[in-house]
Parts: sequence; C-alpha cells; structure tokens
Amino acid sequence: MRLLLLLILWALAALAGPEKLDPILRMLVEAPAELRPAVLAPYGEEPDPCLPVFVELQSGAVGWELPGARSLFGHLATATVPLSRLPRLAEHPGVLRIWASRPLEPLLDRSVPEIGAPALWYGTPGTTGQGVVLGIVDSGVDVLHPAFRTETGGSRLLFYWDQTSPGMGWFPPFWGDEPGEGLYGRVYERRDLEAALRAGTNPAPDALGHGTHVAGIAAGGSALGLPGVAPGADLVVVKTNFYEDSVLDGIRFVLEAARYLGRPAVVNLSLGGHAGSHDGRSPLERAVDLLA
Repeated sequence: MRLLLLLILWALAALAGPEKLDPILRMLVEAPAELRPAVLAPYGEEPDPCLPVFVELQSGAVGWELPGARSLFGHLATATVPLSRLPRLAEHPGVLRIWASRPLEPLLDRSVPEIGAPALWYGTPGTTGQGVVLGIVDSGVDVLHPAFRTETGGSRLLFYWDQTSPGMGWFPPFWGDEPGEGLYGRVYERRDLEAALRAGTNPAPDALGHGTHVAGIAAGGSALGLPGVAPGADLVVVKTNFYEDSVLDGIRFVLEAARYLGRPAVVNLSLGGHAGSHDGRSPLERAVDLLA
C-alpha cells in the first residue's frame, strides 16, 4: 500500500511540471519527431535550441538561481533555457509557471497633425519636450538622419543600445552590477554617436526603418520642415530583437538612463501582437505595470 501511494505521488509530481508550461512551450516540448523541424524552425536549426522565457516564481524564490536567468521584475524572471531543460525547470518547487517570450510586431498609429501637437508647441505655456528623455524601443534608428541632430549638428541621442549586436557585459554608468545584469549587445553613448556622425557611419543601422519612422513622428527635429510631436526632447533608443523579455529590458534601460540624468521620461512602444487575452495579466503587461 505504501509503495502504491509513493508511485501515485511520483506520477502526480511528474505531471505537475508540464502543466506549468504555457501552450507554446508544451507544443515545442511534446512535438513528435516528424514535426520537430517545422515547429522549431523559428528558433534556429539547432536540435536543442535555447528559448527566451518568462518564469513566475514562488514568493521567496531566488530568480538568479534559475539556469539562464537574465532579468528580474518582481516575481517574474526572464531566462534563456535549452528546450530539453524546460521540463526539469518546470519541476523546480520555486517555479509557478513558465511562458514563452513571444516576438512582437512593429506597429504605428497616428501622425503629428492628427493629434494636434502644434497646439502644445504654441500654447501657454508652450512645450516641445525640452528637458525630457524620450525612449524609443523599436528596430533602431538612423543616427545619421537630420531629424535626430541638434542645431549645431551634434547627436540628439544620449544613449543607443543595440540588443542585436554580439556581445555581453556592458555596464553603462546608470546600470546595476547584480549577477546576470550586464547588458547584452552593445551600448553607444553620445560621444560614440557623434564620432559616427563625423565618420558618416551608422554603428547600428535600422534595417526595418520602422524605428526611424516612429522616432521621427515622436521627436523628429524641424531640420526638414517635418517636426515630430516633441522636437525638443533628447532620445534614448533601444534597437530590440522584438522578444517581450528584451523589450522589457529596453524599457528599463530608458527609465534608468533618465533617472541617472535626473529627467522625466516617456517611452514609446509602437509594437504589438495578437496572442494572449489583452486583459493586463500577461507577463509582459504585468512587468510593464511594475516598471511604470
């Protein structure tokens, strides 16, 4: 009888792990051999790809102890985990649930005249965004574009983080030094960008053009006669890889930069997707609420 009870408890514990995986991860883990190449194709050609995930933790669980941990947002951690290790991670007693980090799509809404921005510029008191840090988390920006230069020809970008560049361990002056918190990719400060302007090179090109478009609408200068909503603001731009966890890192980067500079900040996120309930309960929405 005791042996039977132990077997039942073991079976229940084994089933609890997969139940903690969201439908996307369960599909990837349980895919039949003949379907695995197709379902794993978006994650690369490796037989055991590393997947970006969100991990919800029990109260008191230490996120940095998770394999592949990258960032913490309250009880939510982001991590990069090999597919084969997801079932074992799900069995960890400190883990409540694991979600796939889904790619977002670049989207754009309204243009400057339609929202009446000029009324803000010329009203009393007028404002053009001067003294404000405007963050753009998108596909990057064309740093050579005249819309993002000062009246003297310098760069209006204070920082430019290229998440897609190979590299790890960047520590801007405002970033923490906790284990695992060194920035991936490459961070360019204003002096780096002004050197790029003098050389006529863009260190992190905006291949999609979407981020440049969005940044122009949000904060383009009047050099070409087409100012954005806040032509007086300074910019902190993040060229993201479009996964939700990296987008969150980008938002945090902008806010930490503004806090370091002692300025108010606004973050533009012209990205979205159709997956999920859109009711404020997804890991992305909850983490954004915490950051805000």
